[in-house]
Amino acid sequence: MNALISADFIGERHFGFTVDDQGGAVEADPVDIESGSLFINALNMLNSRDNLRQGVVDLINVAASIQIFDIDDNYITQGDLADVPVNFIGHSLGGISGGTFASIVNDPTLNATINGIWDSNTQLEPFTFPSMNSVVLHNTGGQVTRLLENSVSRSGDLLDGLAAKGITQETSSYESFFYIFQSLLDGTDPINFAVSLGNSTNGLLITEVTGDSTVPNEANVNPLNKAYSAPLAGTEPYMALLDIGQGGTSLSDGTEVALIDTGDSSDKPAPVAVFFDGTNPCSDANHGTFVGPQAPNENCSNGLADTSIAFTAMVTQTAEAVSGLDVSGSSDPAVGASLGVSVTIEQALDQDQ
Repeated sequence: MNALISADFIGERHFGFTVDDQGGAVEADPVDIESGSLFINALNMLNSRDNLRQGVVDLINVAASIQIFDIDDNYITQGDLADVPVNFIGHSLGGISGGTFASIVNDPTLNATINGIWDSNTQLEPFTFPSMNSVVLHNTGGQVTRLLENSVSRSGDLLDGLAAKGITQETSSYESFFYIFQSLLDGTDPINFAVSLGNSTNGLLITEVTGDSTVPNEANVNPLNKAYSAPLAGTEPYMALLDIGQGGTSLSDGTEVALIDTGDSSDKPAPVAVFFDGTNPCSDANHGTFVGPQAPNENCSNGLADTSIAFTAMVTQTAEAVSGLDVSGSSDPAVGASLGVSVTIEQALDQDQ
């Protein structure tokens, strides 16, 4: 702990490596390491799998540790947050690992098993492993490998790297590569946990920016370039499976998971899916809006993307979901000005597309 406190830089679990110009790994000074650049690495599939697994385990450890945090720093009374509601908010990759995490910790059998083992040891202090009071997922999705293949901003390095080794789209070697890669990631891919997550809680909020250039809305109706249709990849299939977990049959009917877009004027209780307008990522909304409402962007006037209106709406809706309040519809001017509409949700999970 003293070493961490006195360190010049506290970073991620990157082991001192970052991505190089060829998509490989190179040692670098911690301050020069690009965040998450090797998290999903097609050159090392097993490492990609283990990173996703470790991300889930880290979140489980944090959730468990909350019960014994010594917030007032008196070193005598620990557990200052014991029994308080625990909520999860994840964005992008944080939502990918977070969706799997939330599904696991909300599983009643797992919870009963963990707490039963703990309670059976009379020498241990009382402890209750928490389930999530609410789960908020911004601009995330599932079927990670095909999500990457269909990502406007992320697919280039992956496809170029494979092409350099003679593995190109629309070939059997390419499809075999992705089949093996996805098979390795399936054990922790959130798409395989979405139905159980939807079944575990009503406190769900999931958002999408239409036309998201990082996490595709879907890759079913509109796969990217030469990619084959991937009905499970992206945000909307994930939403649809959450809806099935809630007992729904069609995401687009808005029955089990309520929908908020430009056509909605009333506030709605969770579970709810919200669609933000990404037509102009410089002023409406973009993939990074929730974590950076203003960000440098050479494609925008003055070199700056300013999506503050959508950011305000996202933060407001997040606070409402965590607090158990109805999520703001477009009757709120700040929300209405930033909402969009998806034209593909009726085909979510439709394998005939």
